[in-house]
Amino acid sequence: MKIKLYLAIVLAGLPCLSLAAGPSPSACAQAHSAASQRLAEATAEQDGIAAGNARRQLATVVAQCQAAQQQRQQLQNSRQNQQRQRQQQLNYQRNVQRRIVEQQRLRQQMQQQRINNQNNMPDIRY
Repeated sequence: MKIKLYLAIVLAGLPCLSLAAGPSPSACAQAHSAASQRLAEATAEQDGIAAGNARRQLATVVAQCQAAQQQRQQLQNSRQNQQRQRQQQLNYQRNVQRRIVEQQRLRQQMQQQRINNQNNMPDIRY
């Protein structure tokens, strides 16, 4: 649906590809192809005005598609950073839990050692 809309916009001669999420790579390729073809036709017909319009339109398509690509890359980087932060937090919590369990184990071991020492002491009664 988006691709048809982008292509319709470009074929209608409107230099606008921007929607909320920006044009997809395939829509950009189609829009670029259509604008390039218009430029080639205008150049072949030696129509300077149409060629100038086609060049501007092609430049607009390229700029909008590059901006959309940058936006997609930034979004991907942001998601990766969030995932990395969640993983670091999870690892931190796991390490804290391990330390707590290890401390409890050591306390129990020390307590058992005290009990064993008390049980092994000679019973001196006079």
